Amino acid sequence: MRVGVAVTLLVSSSFLAACSDGGSSAGDGGTGIEQVYWHTSDPDVLFYVDDKDFIRYHVGAGTKEVVTTFDFCSGGASAGGDPLFMSWDSNRIGLTCDDQVFIYDIGQNTVLARKALDENPAQVAPSGTLAFLSDSGGVTDPQLNVVRTLDLLEPYGHASLSRVNGHDTWNGAVYDPGPGGNDDIGLLVTWDLAEGTSKVVIGPETGWPYPPTGHISGMAYKRPGWVFVSSIGDTSGTGALDMENLIADTSTGKVCRIGRHRSWGKENTHLAEPYWAEPHTVPSPSGTRAVFGSDWGNGDTVDAYVIELPSYTP
Repeated sequence: MRVGVAVTLLVSSSFLAACSDGGSSAGDGGTGIEQVYWHTSDPDVLFYVDDKDFIRYHVGAGTKEVVTTFDFCSGGASAGGDPLFMSWDSNRIGLTCDDQVFIYDIGQNTVLARKALDENPAQVAPSGTLAFLSDSGGVTDPQLNVVRTLDLLEPYGHASLSRVNGHDTWNGAVYDPGPGGNDDIGLLVTWDLAEGTSKVVIGPETGWPYPPTGHISGMAYKRPGWVFVSSIGDTSGTGALDMENLIADTSTGKVCRIGRHRSWGKENTHLAEPYWAEPHTVPSPSGTRAVFGSDWGNGDTVDAYVIELPSYTP
């Protein structure tokens, strides 16, 4: 299904480069812009880690507040590589330092659990009652006990957590069968973290091609189950999943094609780092708008564009 949309140029890559000069945008120690977490109900608040300090940043006043200091860390703490998000009430987050991972509860100002694990920190699911270990595929409780393991060959692949019908979900691209034989393959496969079951939403089983490279975002947290997908595919842009933006309702399986992003991704021949030409489409909390990056046909800059869906009201 195709949906009529409006696309607006938001900001150029030269502006983003200027903004990034001088290091981290949030903290003095800096863990990178992808480790800044906007509060889901208070738009004045951002969270991030600055060395051992967990910071609550007040945007309006431009001030930062140290919520706690992780004194048990000998080095700085972080959310690890390619972090996902925190619980959807903005209360729990998974972090790591040294050779351990831990889950921190902001409201209680308490570290709920700490364990020595040689992998990325547990990514707290939307409910806050489960977390996902993206190196091993393990699903844990808040005490970091593994309660089940998803049958994924690459649990660290492009993915995003969401919530459907009261259950936390892992939503990502799957290219090969799992070690245990699960053969759900697709650009978007959804796993129920509570039950350990999976289903193909966008993939050969549901009439789509074998998955090309793509990115997944379930960050429309006011629309639980909606997942935004950007696929790269062939740069001719003529086939299904070639340079497409899509929205999937993982509850019903309905998929809407909302336009081509026209970005060449890693095939770009002009950029020093072509990876940044991959669109990485991300929705607004309401799911009525989405932002993506594009080199617009192998250009020498990557600009940010906003898609406005018909349901969007300024």
